[in-house]
Amino acid sequence: MTSEDISAGRQPSAPAVHESQWVGVLWRDSRWALPLAQVAAVFRAAAGGEAKVAESLLDLEVHAGEPVFVVPFENCFEVSLVPQALAGCSSPWVLVLAGATGLACRVDEIVGPFHAVAKQQELTYQGQVWVVSVRSEQVHA
Repeated sequence: MTSEDISAGRQPSAPAVHESQWVGVLWRDSRWALPLAQVAAVFRAAAGGEAKVAESLLDLEVHAGEPVFVVPFENCFEVSLVPQALAGCSSPWVLVLAGATGLACRVDEIVGPFHAVAKQQELTYQGQVWVVSVRSEQVHA
């Protein structure tokens, strides 16, 4: 706020708060809230599919008859801290990105969709704090 704003009687703007629809994602013991508009589909991988990932350089699933290239979650969404993967842990859910044909990421669990109000970079849903993240601009297969 400038001195001209103060002399004109303008009030400082309130912190950014917005209400939206979200998809909750549990990934490596962290809770992430993703804007629903950035998610095209969510499906559970075929049994044993996630086990093949460790043996392969290419993570690929088929959804609605189309190939889906699966990249790491931290490559799809902006995350400030990447938690360590737990040994022997696999992520059975696949989250397909909206507007990025054929790209997806693996997550441990899906919650929602749900409505919530985000303040700063967090929101609360069902008594739990979720970190808000948005799709990375640099995601590619």
